[in-house]
Amino acid sequence: MKKITFLWQLAILVFFSSQLTAQRFYSSGEREDVQVTAQTKLEIENAKRNFSSRSSANTSPQMMASTYVGSFLVGDGPSWTTNPPSYTAQEAAALIFGGSPSDYFISTNPNTVDPMTITHTAWTDSWGGPCQELAEDFKIDVGAVGYNDPGGAGTATSAYINDHPSCWPLENFVWLAGSAPITACGPSGLPIDNPLGSNCTALSPATVAGGTVIGSNIGEYRLSNVTIDIVHTWDSDLDISLQSPSGTILDLSSDNGGSGDNYQITVFEDGAPVITTGSPPFNGTFEAEGGTFASTFAGESINGDWTLIVSDDVCSFDGGTLNSYCITFEPILVIGDPPVISCPANITADNAAGQCGAVVNFAAVAVDTEDGNISGSIVYTPDTGSFFPVGTTTVTASVTDSDGNTATCTFDVTVVDAEDPAVTCADFTAQLDASGMVTVLPSDVASATDNCPGVTMDFLISGVPGPSDIITTLFNRNNGGNFGGAVYFDVTVGPADIQITDLETNTAETGAMTMDVYTLIGTSVGNQQNPAPWTLMATGSGTGAGLNNPSMLALDNPIILSANTTYGFALVMDASHGHDYSGTGTNPAPGSTSYSNADLTLSLGSANNTPFSSAAFTPRIWNGSLIYQPYTSVAVPSLDYTCMEVGPNDVTVIATDAAGNTSTCTAVVTVEDNIAPVIACIGEPTPVTDSVSASPGLPINNGTPTVVSTIDVTDDFVITDLDVMVDIPHAWVGDLIVEIQSPAGTVVTIIDQPGVPASTFGCAGDDILATLDDEATAPVEDECDAGVPTINGTFTPNNPLSAFDGESTLGTWTLTVIDTFPAGDDGILSEWGIAYTHDVTAAPYDAILDGTTGTVTVNVADLLLSVDEACSYTVTTGG
Repeated sequence: MKKITFLWQLAILVFFSSQLTAQRFYSSGEREDVQVTAQTKLEIENAKRNFSSRSSANTSPQMMASTYVGSFLVGDGPSWTTNPPSYTAQEAAALIFGGSPSDYFISTNPNTVDPMTITHTAWTDSWGGPCQELAEDFKIDVGAVGYNDPGGAGTATSAYINDHPSCWPLENFVWLAGSAPITACGPSGLPIDNPLGSNCTALSPATVAGGTVIGSNIGEYRLSNVTIDIVHTWDSDLDISLQSPSGTILDLSSDNGGSGDNYQITVFEDGAPVITTGSPPFNGTFEAEGGTFASTFAGESINGDWTLIVSDDVCSFDGGTLNSYCITFEPILVIGDPPVISCPANITADNAAGQCGAVVNFAAVAVDTEDGNISGSIVYTPDTGSFFPVGTTTVTASVTDSDGNTATCTFDVTVVDAEDPAVTCADFTAQLDASGMVTVLPSDVASATDNCPGVTMDFLISGVPGPSDIITTLFNRNNGGNFGGAVYFDVTVGPADIQITDLETNTAETGAMTMDVYTLIGTSVGNQQNPAPWTLMATGSGTGAGLNNPSMLALDNPIILSANTTYGFALVMDASHGHDYSGTGTNPAPGSTSYSNADLTLSLGSANNTPFSSAAFTPRIWNGSLIYQPYTSVAVPSLDYTCMEVGPNDVTVIATDAAGNTSTCTAVVTVEDNIAPVIACIGEPTPVTDSVSASPGLPINNGTPTVVSTIDVTDDFVITDLDVMVDIPHAWVGDLIVEIQSPAGTVVTIIDQPGVPASTFGCAGDDILATLDDEATAPVEDECDAGVPTINGTFTPNNPLSAFDGESTLGTWTLTVIDTFPAGDDGILSEWGIAYTHDVTAAPYDAILDGTTGTVTVNVADLLLSVDEACSYTVTTGG
C-alpha cells in the first residue's frame, strides 16, 4: 500500500508538472506569464474534478509578480492514519512547483479571511476524518526573491491547503499575490539657472528595480504618478519631460504658467485634468501634457533609470532649483472586474416581545461580470438572522468573486424598543419623624420591570405650571378707541389648565400705563354693556412702546383658566392710553376673528369707548399677545410629607425605560404621626446648661511640649451631660493629645492625634476650633479638612464624656495638651471651656382659690412648662 500510494501521488505531481511545462513554452516573455498562471488555475481545478485525488498543483516560484497558489496533499506510510508524510512542506512544494525545497519557507501568521494578507492556514485529510488542521510546518509559502512573509498586502505568496471536497467546495481557494508598489526618487537640489546660459537643464534619474513591465495584466505595473517640486521664476521658460530607461520621452509640461512661479508639489497622474488647465504654482494633480503614462510607456520595463528632464529655454534671465522628484509604480493585482454588491436600505424593526432586541433577516445582491449572480456567497457581519440589540448596528456585507476580487457595502439595522415597562404599585404607610417630616421614594410604593435594562421610577405630580408660551394676534392697527376704552374677546382653553402671567398690547401712547383684566365664564358677546357678570382678575402694569409695537404688561397675579372652558375677556385701558386695534365697519382686516394653537383659541372681538356701557363696535380685533403657562405633570424622584399631609394621599408612579417608553400606576400613601409629644410639666426638674471658659494663651513648643490649664467651678451640680470647647491654633494638629480631668480625678482623652494610625504622621492641617459632644455624629479622629481651621465644628470625642455623668461640677477642672512631636511644629492653647447640663427643680404652679366659692379653674395647658411636638396637639387631663 505504501509504494502504490507513493507512485499514485507522484503521478499526479508529474501530470501537473507537465501541464506547467507545456504552458511555459506556450509563449515567451514576462507578459505572457499571466496567461500561463490563469491557465494553470484552470488546469488545477479540472485536475481535481477529473481525478479523485488529494493533490493539486500551482505555479512556478519564478513568476514573482503574479503567482497563484493552489492546494496539495502528500500521503505516505502504511495507512492514511499512521506515520508522518514522507515529504516536508518544502519538499512537496518543490515537487509540485519546481525548484528546490530551499525556495520555499513557512508561514507564521495564518489568516483565512483576507487574501491580500497572503497567509492562510492548512488542512489535511486523515483517513479517520477529514478537515483536521495541520501542524505549522504544513503551511507553505512560495519563497521567491522579494517576498517576505508575513507582510503587508501584496508582499508575499502563500499556499492555502485545500485537499478534500467534503471540507471545502471543489472551487479551489486560489489567491493572487503580488509585489508592493515601487517608489524611486532622483537627486534633489539641482540648479536650473546659470547667468552664462551654460547650465540650462537639470537631469534627475530615479533608479527603479524589482519590477516587470508597464501594462494592464496581472503581474504587470502601471506608472502611478510622478511628483515634482520646483522653485523657479517665470514658469513659461520651463520644459519638463520624463524619459524611460528605454529612451521614450513624455512631455509633462512645456512653456506653461506665463510669468507665474514654481511647480509646488505637482503630481502627474493619468486621468487627472491636463496640466495646461492649471496655473502656478500648479499645486495639485494633473495629467501630462503629452499624453498618458499608460499609452506612452506600454510594454516597457520599469527597471532602470527614469530621468526627469527640466530645461529652462531662457535661463539667462530666470532660474530656479529642482527640489525633489519621485516616481511610483503600482503592481496590477486584480483579475477581471470586481463584483458589484448592493446592500438593502437601512432597516428599522421593533423589539421582540420581552427581549431587548430582535432577530432581523436581510439580503444583499451581488453580481460579477465573470461569475454572474454571486449573492449566495455574500458574508454578512453580523449575519442575517442574528439577534440585534436595541439601538443601531452597522452590518457589513462582503463578497469575493472567483478571481479574488472583493466588494463590500454597509447598512444599518436599528431595533427600536417599542415595549412599555411594567410597573406595579402597592399602598404604603409612612411614619413622620420627630421633626414632623418623612420622605417617600417611588421604590417604597412600586416596582418596575422592562425588556431592556435601565428602567427608572419617579412620582408624577400634576398641576404644575410648565414652560411659558405665547399666542399673538397681530400688531397692525387701522382703528382705535378712546382713552380708558375696552376691547372684548373670548378665550377657549384646550385640554390642559393654563395660567396667564403677562400680556402685550398695542397702544400709540408711551409712558407708564396700566390695564385691568376682567373675565367671565362664557362669552363676552352680549355682555359689553353689562358690568354684572364681569370680575376683575388682575391688573397689568408696564410702559407703552408706541404704535404697532408690543407694550409688555406684567400682571400683578396670574389668571388661572380651566381646561375645556370658554372665558370672556375685557381689557380696560387707563385714562391716559387707548387701544389701537384692527377692523373697520364689518371687516376685521387686517386681522382675523380667530387665532389658535394647541393650548387655546382666541375668538375676536369687539370694542367700546366706555367699558361695560357704550355701544360696541364689531368686529374689532385686539392687537396683542397672551403670555401663559400650560399646566403639566412633572416627574420628581421623591415626595416629602409633613404634618399637613397626615392621612391618605393619592400618588402616581411613572416608570420610564431607556427608550423613553412609560407606564404609570397609582397607590395610596398613608402618612401617620406616631411619635408622642415630649412634655415637661411645671414643678418637674428641668435640664439647664451652664458654661465656664478660660483663655490661657499658653505656647506649645519644643520648650513646653505639655501645657496645663485649669478652671475652678463654684457651682455644685450633678452633671447629666458635659461638652468641652477647645481653640488650639497649631501647625500640625495630628501631633496633639488633649485630656480633661474632673475635680473627682476622672481623666478622659478627648483628642488623640487625629489621623493616626491611618496616617503615620496624623493630620497635617492647621488649628482646632471644636466642640466635643457625645451627641455629635462625626468623630473628631476622622477630621482633617483642607481649610483653616482643619478641625472646625462639633464632633464626638475620642473617648466619651459621659464618664463625668453623675459627678459634681464643683472644684478644679484641668485641661492638658501634649505635643508628641514638639521639634516639628508649634501652637497655642488659646481658649477652652466646659458646658455642663444639670437638672433644676422648677417652682410649682400656684393656684389661688376664689375667696367666695372656694374654687379655682386651671387651664391644663398652663401646667405645661414645654412641649416638643412637630405636629399639632391638644392638652387634656386623665385619671
